[in-house]
Amino acid sequence: MKALTKVLANFLYAEGMGEISDITDTTFWIEGQRKNRVEVFHTHLGNSVDLSSACLCADFLLLALLDKTGDNVILLRTDKVKGQMVDGSIKLVDLADIIVYRWAVEFLPQKT
Repeated sequence: MKALTKVLANFLYAEGMGEISDITDTTFWIEGQRKNRVEVFHTHLGNSVDLSSACLCADFLLLALLDKTGDNVILLRTDKVKGQMVDGSIKLVDLADIIVYRWAVEFLPQKT
């Protein structure tokens, strides 16, 4: 998982969102206007996203939605995600209103 976290952290750095530090298996720090902790979570694309195994203890959630036709990565404020969750899940349509940043990528490693 650390490889995925590092790849996604570098995407944010490349987009000019700030300096990256302290990369772990599932989190990293990014310092732009402020220093924020980001949690990385990946799952397969579906109508809802099961976040019951996510920590949700960082400032932001960087969510990688893996799909055969192309992968999408979205950056969300964790507090807003928690506000939309029902029984540990959030519907994909509910994510649309709380997306901070989104981009499509084609080379995320597939979960085996």
